[in-house]
Amino acid sequence: MNKNLKKFIKKIIYNKYYYRIQRLKMKNICCIEEKTNIVFLVQRTEIFTSVMSVYYQMTKKNNVKVILVALPRYDHTADENKMKYETIMGNLEFCKKLPGKHESISSFDFKKEKFIDLKELNAKYIFLGLPYTHEYPDEYSFDKMSKYADLCYIPYGHFFADGEKMIENCFQRELLCTAKKLFCDCKKTFDYCKNKLSYCEKKEKSQIVYDIGFPRFDLIKTNNNNNNKIQTFLWLPRWTTSKDNNEKSSFMEYRNTILDFFELRKDLELIIRPHPLMFSNYINKNILTENEIVEYKRRIEKLGNVTLDASESYLGALQKADCVICDYTSIMIEFYIMNKPVLYLDKVDNMDELVVNGLYLSENVETTFKKVEKLSKDGDILFEKRKEYIKLLKGENIGKMICDNLLNEK
Repeated sequence: MNKNLKKFIKKIIYNKYYYRIQRLKMKNICCIEEKTNIVFLVQRTEIFTSVMSVYYQMTKKNNVKVILVALPRYDHTADENKMKYETIMGNLEFCKKLPGKHESISSFDFKKEKFIDLKELNAKYIFLGLPYTHEYPDEYSFDKMSKYADLCYIPYGHFFADGEKMIENCFQRELLCTAKKLFCDCKKTFDYCKNKLSYCEKKEKSQIVYDIGFPRFDLIKTNNNNNNKIQTFLWLPRWTTSKDNNEKSSFMEYRNTILDFFELRKDLELIIRPHPLMFSNYINKNILTENEIVEYKRRIEKLGNVTLDASESYLGALQKADCVICDYTSIMIEFYIMNKPVLYLDKVDNMDELVVNGLYLSENVETTFKKVEKLSKDGDILFEKRKEYIKLLKGENIGKMICDNLLNEK
């Protein structure tokens, strides 16, 4: 075979495989470039747990780009200047510290003194942190965002004990008529949203309500061994001033007596974790002064067995506590799912009977401390009863199912 023929054959073989390799490279580049952008709006870092397992699942996907956008907190207890711009950088730091592959950005351009255009992020889905459009900057109203992305919402709390009034407050018309995907926490909210979608004149056929489960429960590990040594109590007072059931706070009634009790019981520990809005709300409503709150905190510091928990995440306090003492709070059901005792300080109206059967109930101070004494002495006698409801309630891999639901949509 002469040299020219050999060169010709080599050239044919080279060209054949060269272009095949180039086509494969281009195909891979296209695959890399064709990522689905998913945005999570972060305002109140303490409730990010509701979407945390969905976020984790999204960060594992090679075909997904996760973007966390730090927004200002909205303080509805303030008389004016409710949008707290000074909280943006703290929220941004929270976003940056989260594990997993993601990008964290500020919603506000401080140099240009304006909010960034979320449309430029080219998001397929935007996860709302809160269901209230008035708590967002005007630039990010639900109506505006829904024009360039599919809005998704997962409730920041579980409605295990709520009547229709509370659910209606969280699933208002603006949310129902703009969100493309509503992932409800339980059948009660699912039925409500399904029925109320008829409100929306411009409702799209692709607008869907799901009853997959509550992804926040993915973060909770259920305790299978009964702990008869109950020493650490966690008190969770509400921020409200209302006297209505499921709305009232125990703080004003218990604030001194609970410290008196634990001052005498040095063998027990108390963690106080008030709602993040509680102290500011009481100051704004002239219920307590700033000096009174400072003095109260000083008294806590002097007691060696009482601490005030103001950390971003409540999960550490839940894990450390052996028993929760609480008003109505969505955190209560998470502690319940851990299968640890809950001492509930309100009436159980609208609450599922199975949940009630696993609660310790008290409606006055005297009864409360008698039950704290009994729990510390005799242990948790309702451990087995709670197991029955936990199996029905918890579910498994909810975050993964929501992630797959969105990414498999054509």
